[in-house]
Amino acid sequence: MQITRTTRFALGALTIVAPLLVATSAHAAAKSGATCTKVGATEGTLQCKQVGKAKRWVTVSTPTTAPATTAPATTAPAVTTPAPAGFPLTGDSQGVTDTTVKIGIIAVVNRGGSSAVSTAVGDERAQIAAIVDSINDSGGIAGRKVIPVIKEMNVAGNTFAQSPVICASLADDEKVFAVILQGHSFVFERECYTKKKVMVIDPSNVSFEDSVYKKLAPFLFATSTPTYDRWIPALMTEAKDAGYFKDAKVGIFALDTPDDRRLIEGLAAKELAKVGITNFEVGYSGFDSPVTFFRDAAKAIGRFQAAGVNRVILMGQQGLGVAFVLTAEQMKFAPRYLLHSNEVPRYLSDIPRGPGLQPLQPGTLSGAMGIGWTPYQDADDVHNSFPQPGAEAACIGSMRARGIAFGSRNLARYAIGVCDGLSFLQAAGKPLKSLNVQAVAASAEKLGTSWKAPGAYKTNFSGGRHDGGGGYRLLIWDESCRRTADANGNIGAPPSGGCWNLGSTVKDF
Repeated sequence: MQITRTTRFALGALTIVAPLLVATSAHAAAKSGATCTKVGATEGTLQCKQVGKAKRWVTVSTPTTAPATTAPATTAPAVTTPAPAGFPLTGDSQGVTDTTVKIGIIAVVNRGGSSAVSTAVGDERAQIAAIVDSINDSGGIAGRKVIPVIKEMNVAGNTFAQSPVICASLADDEKVFAVILQGHSFVFERECYTKKKVMVIDPSNVSFEDSVYKKLAPFLFATSTPTYDRWIPALMTEAKDAGYFKDAKVGIFALDTPDDRRLIEGLAAKELAKVGITNFEVGYSGFDSPVTFFRDAAKAIGRFQAAGVNRVILMGQQGLGVAFVLTAEQMKFAPRYLLHSNEVPRYLSDIPRGPGLQPLQPGTLSGAMGIGWTPYQDADDVHNSFPQPGAEAACIGSMRARGIAFGSRNLARYAIGVCDGLSFLQAAGKPLKSLNVQAVAASAEKLGTSWKAPGAYKTNFSGGRHDGGGGYRLLIWDESCRRTADANGNIGAPPSGGCWNLGSTVKDF
């Protein structure tokens, strides 16, 4: 296995105006959590401190918690753990009365007009109110009326600085029972709540390893996203079965963090070896701003071209792969791509580069494939009708009944996440009299496949798992497709130059 760290390379100006950098824009212009060199040095509200074995920038007024670095698990262990010392096994937790339960809900907004971020999803507070009303009208959570406490995450600002402030407000000041988390990308942001014994119900499309859920049990549950330990083996197996690795020289593009490096050099390398790939190139990208994605993509592409790479696995988060593909097209590099829901395949079929600019050129994604577990991340609505019968239709229907409609699944993505979180808590709380974290966690582990997340193809909490993404569909790039609407459902947008077909029925992780 050959691992090559890329360095940054100046690239000609590229304009990207897109609803695609919500997750990665959390890193834009943010140094909090990044490594530093001299303990005690200060920069604005940041100070360099020793955190574990590393020196990191931390916000002076917030705890010095660093992003967790947990080793990837080789199996999928059940995550049930004994209650922490002093943790209530009976009675109600904070934020709970005999008749009400306070739930924190993060609304992801853009208050700065950043051209790199679009959250054109309508009035989120009205959507939250409609979903809460629907939950309360159908019995609430464990017979208690949901009292929503809404906090905004402004993705046009420094989200690293915002997340601990939001956490302290919800957990310490408002004393919520649980939080529906969106707009947060790292383990340490979730740990802020779990250390305060607040449940984190995570509908965001951010993957972690099995070991993270085991460490943070019983507090952390993902409603619709599988762990790396589930989807990476599935991705590699599907690619091998489709002949993707035949005559392949493989390159991987990923974020440059300790966790991502360990993932690539550990679990990903192991699963690649199982399908016959024992040598591959790796390009790592920094994440201090979206511009860095393009610069580091250019350097990685140069290395890949020199090494004869003809297959590229995009292993990052939302936005990283888009930067790579756009840069590759400009540099006349056209490998076959392999990707997944974390990279938001749907955006690659409809990259909005700016007013009057063209989408991807024919051939750029020729032969691309992947797997998807989140409908609103994967294919356009023409190929994955919206809303799907069942949980998604019930979620959308609850808002339509209150005068809120969506032109596409993409525009409903945050509302679907709120539906995920609240309906999960309702299902887990249904048999309970007392409402405490340990009781909800134990009940959730018994849901199995009986509860369906509105934002997933299939949900599975069997075997004590806390990651609900239980099924995926194969994604196949169709070069002949010519859509007439963009990702937001706007008719008359430039044709996409291709689209994703759902190449299989739902398969189990």
